Amino acid sequence: MTDYDKIICRANIQEMRALFLEGLEFAGYCQDPDPDPDNYEGRIRKGERPLMEFVEKLYPDGNVRDVVFGLVCNAILVNQEVYTELGMRLGAQAVFELLRRDPVKELNHGEENRKG
Repeated sequence: MTDYDKIICRANIQEMRALFLEGLEFAGYCQDPDPDPDNYEGRIRKGERPLMEFVEKLYPDGNVRDVVFGLVCNAILVNQEVYTELGMRLGAQAVFELLRRDPVKELNHGEENRKG
């Protein structure tokens, strides 16, 4: 018997991210619910803070620090652009695959369901 609860728990953004980027299952599915999607800005700041603090300590001079921040921010922006495009393409591909399939035919119930 299929455990539909486990399937539903795997159908989340973190699972798909782990699968597409790492080829692995997300180890903590359903144990730790997805982060609040309304708090993206907070997640970004929390993730970037250690890097920015490191750069500030490494380059206390304002001019040099600003150049380094510019380089880091540009690298982050390029990564965001690439991964956003990849995410959109993978999502569209998944939807396309779903729309191409005939679930009734795949289950070999086509004739039975047509009769009512």
